[in-house]
Amino acid sequence: MQSARGTLLTIATMALVIAVLSLTWRLSDVMTTSRVQHALQDVSYQTIVVHSGDTLWSIAEAHAVHGCTTEELVTHIREINNIQDSCLGVGTRLEVPRPQSSS
Repeated sequence: MQSARGTLLTIATMALVIAVLSLTWRLSDVMTTSRVQHALQDVSYQTIVVHSGDTLWSIAEAHAVHGCTTEELVTHIREINNIQDSCLGVGTRLEVPRPQSSS
């Protein structure tokens, strides 16, 4: 049987591990946000029209931005177009990133 002191030590250790994992996750989230913002800072936008068969994923892939994953770009396109779900209607106009050419 474990003593009260041993139980407290176990609980304290678990709390410390949880705190470290939480901090690591939050730091990773902040770094990702910063990286994505940096990747999008020099991007201009264009309006496209959704065609039959288009998905947010396929649109993000077709308008890739260096430094962003497709998933991050899908999230960005959703945010700038106020899209709540993944259903896109044919004929819908969307603003999407157009990377600036590097000269």
